[in-house]
Amino acid sequence: MKNIKLVAVILFGVAVVAFSKGVDDNLLCANIVVTKDHIAVGARGGLQPYIYYRTYGYEPFAVIQKNSYEDPGKIVWALYDKNGSILFDEERFDFITESGDGESGEKPPAFMKKFAEEEGLELKPMSALVQARHESVNIHLNFVDLKDADNLSIILADVTTKEDIKKLLPLTVNTLFEKTELVFVDKLVGVTPKEAYRLLKIPVPSSVDFQRKQCRENVKSIISDIKSMRDIDKSMRDIGNVLNDEGLEDFLMKLKSP
Repeated sequence: MKNIKLVAVILFGVAVVAFSKGVDDNLLCANIVVTKDHIAVGARGGLQPYIYYRTYGYEPFAVIQKNSYEDPGKIVWALYDKNGSILFDEERFDFITESGDGESGEKPPAFMKKFAEEEGLELKPMSALVQARHESVNIHLNFVDLKDADNLSIILADVTTKEDIKKLLPLTVNTLFEKTELVFVDKLVGVTPKEAYRLLKIPVPSSVDFQRKQCRENVKSIISDIKSMRDIDKSMRDIGNVLNDEGLEDFLMKLKSP
């Protein structure tokens, strides 16, 4: 187990260092990016592997394990105690989870189901919000000496309504970051930014705390990437619609036409 923990720390270090170009060694620039299908935790100009999710039952952010972008993935299950807390392995410093059985993972893992029944525990899908919060806390602990280690930017795409915001509460409770800013990619509808802070139970930070140039540029870059991916997705859907309507041969002939 100790070796696994060491490897995890080394992998984390590589992920951060590999993408840390252009960011001051004394800055953390921690952020969490929430989109319509995944959450990513980042620091020092880079992002951790995406945490993919989908709605399953009462859990709007059920983690799914994917082997590739095209892979529909399997639901990841976790053990919960009677107080609703997810069981945590202190030695591995991670939650006790396992992908489900069956093609889509909608069946709880048989061995975990048996264990839960024997120990009086509950088996439910792992929350992507809780997983992301844990990863951000891990980043904070690893770089606690950096001068902006208490700052966290949460970048929210496809989050526009009060209901969208309220669902994100597990992401902002019990975090070690003293100052958290919300960055909205899209225009809010029926709710103000100030109300959003209240709904997520975090104080509105001073703008001065988040004006470090390199961290600002990093946030802007992430927002630009999100918008670029949206444009690509739209183009791919448009091409798909054309192919469905006209067929591949007709579509290719149009591309060749002057």
